[in-house]
Amino acid sequence: MTNPTTTRATLLADFQTVHALVATDTRAVTPTNTFVGSLPEEGQPLLPKTQKRLEAALAKLWKLASPSAAAEAQAAVAAVTLPTQAQLDAEEAACRAEEAANLEAERIALEAEAAAKPVTEGYDGPMLALRQRAKLGLYTKAANGQLCCADQLATALGVLPPEGVIQACLLALNLPTNPYTKLNIGQQSMNLRNKLRHALKSGVFGFGVVTEAVEDVQAALEEQAAINANRV
Repeated sequence: MTNPTTTRATLLADFQTVHALVATDTRAVTPTNTFVGSLPEEGQPLLPKTQKRLEAALAKLWKLASPSAAAEAQAAVAAVTLPTQAQLDAEEAACRAEEAANLEAERIALEAEAAAKPVTEGYDGPMLALRQRAKLGLYTKAANGQLCCADQLATALGVLPPEGVIQACLLALNLPTNPYTKLNIGQQSMNLRNKLRHALKSGVFGFGVVTEAVEDVQAALEEQAAINANRV
């Protein structure tokens, strides 16, 4: 239950205090981003739902700031061996090779299907190829109506609209800016999802980071929808 006497200033002061204690802990990235992204501008009202989200983020940070958590974080950092540039290059090459293999498998499957059926006259553009992939079971419709490969990541992100998928990927990857803004929304989403999928396969972080990012974006979208509804 939120405290009606809590103000933006008290929440911000609490955040500044705890953040100084956990600034070097990578586990603090997501709750920090949640807090900063949810904090209203000075002079704006502090809605109960926003207050609840801010307090939840602070609770996570304070938990990380406990002596036992701090000791665990230091031990974990000491035990980690940072990958060399050669290892990073090898991982990137492996990811590209895997994507190429998947595309080749799709191409072979499509050619086999085309050889078994009469040639369809008329439109033969990229959307037809996408429908063919869907027929082969390579893609299914997510909850948001977009075609996806139906793995765990695609299913989790599929509850968000396209712009929300981009926001969730940026949040999970802890990217300060979107490196794909010159592309259209679909291409931005595809590139960020591939980047996120590679990070998960490489063990950079667990799937819980994705789940939390999706929940944070969902909450932010719901809150914005409520604000817009009140303006009408």
